[in-house]
This record gives sequence, structure tokens and C-alpha cells, in this order.
Amino acid sequence: MTDFLATEALVNGIIYADTTLKGELGRRFALHLGLAAGEIGQDGGCDSTGDLNGNRIYFQSKLERGRLRCFQSR
Repeated sequence: MTDFLATEALVNGIIYADTTLKGELGRRFALHLGLAAGEIGQDGGCDSTGDLNGNRIYFQSKLERGRLRCFQSR
């Protein structure tokens, strides 16, 4: 039970944080994944980029409460 409460507190802390902090967290997540961190500020929907098995990948971190809509680009 304690793990659930701690996780819920962490998640709520992130989703209710201000936009600047969410941007910094997204950059840190990208770095942790081995990707290049994007620029601070408006990013046009792409938080970072990188290469995986010879393919270019784009990373976007959505740190918000609303439902996410998934799409596949070609």
C-alpha cells in the first residue's frame, strides 16, 4: 500500500507541476533514454531526437493529466 501512495504522490506532483518544470523533466527523461535533449521552450511537439538501430526517432514526453491520443507518423 505504501508503494502505491508514494507513486500516486509522485505522479500527482508531476502532472500538477508548472509548465517549466514539466519541460525540464521531459528533457531529463530524454537524456536518461540516451537521446539528445531538445531546446527549452516551444518545441513544436518534439522534445528530443535520437537514432535507434539506424532509424531516426522522435521523443515527446506528455506530462499531463488528460487522455493521450496516439498516432503513427510515416
